[in-house]
Amino acid sequence: MSCILKILSIILIYLTVAEPSIAKNPIVLRKSMANIGTDTSVLIYYDRYSLLDFGSAMEKLSNNKFQPYREKDVPHKFLKGQYTNWIYFKVVNNTVNEYPLLINSYLINDSIWLLLKDSIIYCKIGTHYPYEYDEGGVLNFRQVNSTILQIPPQNVFGILIKNYDDGYSTKLNIPVLFDAFSFEEYYFDKTFYLSFAFLASVFIQFTYFVFFSFQAIITRDKVIIWYSLFLLISTIISWRNLEAINPNYISSINILSWNQAKLIHSVIVFYAYIKFITSFLNNKPPIIIKFYKATMLIIVCCLTIEIGLVLFSNNIYYKYLNYYFLRSSLTMIGVFVLPIIWFSKTKYSRFIFLGISFMVIAEIIGWFLKGISSNFISLIGTFLELTTFSLVLAIRNNDNLILNNVLHDQNQKLEIEKLNMGNQIQTKISRNLHDDLGVGLTSLKFIANAGKPNLSRMIAIVDDLNDNLANSIWSLNPANDKLTDFIIDIRKYSKQYCEDHKIDFVFQTNIEKNCKNLIDGSIRRNLLLCIKEALNNSLKHSNASKFSIDISLRNDEIVLILADNGSSSMDKKEVLFSGNGLNNINKRVEEMDGTIIVENTNGFIVTLQIKITD
Repeated sequence: MSCILKILSIILIYLTVAEPSIAKNPIVLRKSMANIGTDTSVLIYYDRYSLLDFGSAMEKLSNNKFQPYREKDVPHKFLKGQYTNWIYFKVVNNTVNEYPLLINSYLINDSIWLLLKDSIIYCKIGTHYPYEYDEGGVLNFRQVNSTILQIPPQNVFGILIKNYDDGYSTKLNIPVLFDAFSFEEYYFDKTFYLSFAFLASVFIQFTYFVFFSFQAIITRDKVIIWYSLFLLISTIISWRNLEAINPNYISSINILSWNQAKLIHSVIVFYAYIKFITSFLNNKPPIIIKFYKATMLIIVCCLTIEIGLVLFSNNIYYKYLNYYFLRSSLTMIGVFVLPIIWFSKTKYSRFIFLGISFMVIAEIIGWFLKGISSNFISLIGTFLELTTFSLVLAIRNNDNLILNNVLHDQNQKLEIEKLNMGNQIQTKISRNLHDDLGVGLTSLKFIANAGKPNLSRMIAIVDDLNDNLANSIWSLNPANDKLTDFIIDIRKYSKQYCEDHKIDFVFQTNIEKNCKNLIDGSIRRNLLLCIKEALNNSLKHSNASKFSIDISLRNDEIVLILADNGSSSMDKKEVLFSGNGLNNINKRVEEMDGTIIVENTNGFIVTLQIKITD
């Protein structure tokens, strides 16, 4: 009997409620119900120019202008934001208590009316982002894309939603219904794995950031600095994604909503990303600079449009188009850049290619997916990309460390060589001074102690000492290391010597005045002394009336030809190994690791070949 009465009461309720003729059957509210879709129950009206208010919407509803929802009738993706969707459906509460109905959909400050017949029971404003806690205390966390309506008992009610469509598809705006007491458990079960994935992503990215930021501080490497900045921004974005998914982590999204900040997120992360890539590749190949400039132009344009929309319009639809253009255009630039990076010969370029590929592929796949699937793909792409970049940076840092160690060892060897060279020079100077000054001073002492000192001889010895000392100082001065200066000095000295001793002098050279070659001080000194020995030999032993010098540069060798027109009965061997003059020339040539050729035909000809460094 009670069952019959219950059925009759429900029928009576249906008959007493004035509903539009095309309104579908109401959704029966049940205890613990969860994830009840309304696709087959809602009526929808697409308000093309957002002209309707509540009264005119109710009139359209009464005149059967609302149509059953069909996904194929949804406006095109790039038109949907221009529509206001009016959504209507019915619910019946057969219980004797108020029913906490949770409406879960993509709600952005939407107006929601609870209707009984033609009367408004009350109106609420839906929230898209988790700004507020549930006023009724049913939920223990801030509401996420949900609004709770208290449905009175024992009646059929209409629910009208004025929906400003900002979702990626109108389907996201079609309500899903819950018993509010069941929503929390269902929601956390549904988002558990995604929340865990984003939490792990935040931890991994932040660990990478800490590691590379310390390296950036120590090394001041601009590549690592830009990568650290990129990691920091990526970590913040992943955290804000986590906030939007799991309300237990809300910290910033209630201050600056995702919708308000998503373009700014993208601009900053793309800028840091591109600076990292270009600095890592050292702006090679050069064509990558053109793509960098194109990227900067797109970023500046989109950022300017965003600022203009915020200041003058704040049109959600146009902001969405601007954001979508930024993401899609920069992704396409990434696609075009990939083959350029692949075929470039820059070190580590293949790693960069692999990392960018992961992100581009994930981004493109995400365009064709929705909801959690899209988030998972994006997360996987980000993880693979960052892991690849971190790996190649670790390899690069290790290579740099090895290279630095090699350079350090080479520098140490050079320092040791410089020290040894300095010691050798000091030894040579001390030996020369000892030989020259020691012998000269001994001779002076011997002459001075003689019964009748030979003043002219003493003066000659002092002149020789002064000359040798001047030669030593001249050879030590690095300002005289230019080959052209050396040629001027030996020409000047030889010419003066020949003029003093009434000998004709001829000087020839193929070395240009703008020659940049340098000649070591020890080689300069030895060559000058060789010339002096040859001049002295020509004067004392050859009876020459003419002396010539021909100096030329052949690759990295100096060829010095000293010749006179004198005569001698000695053969080549005797000339080379007898007498102090030519013997001294031979020793000096050996000291310079050079070669000497002595000819005794129509005068003496001594040819020296000495290697020099550039």
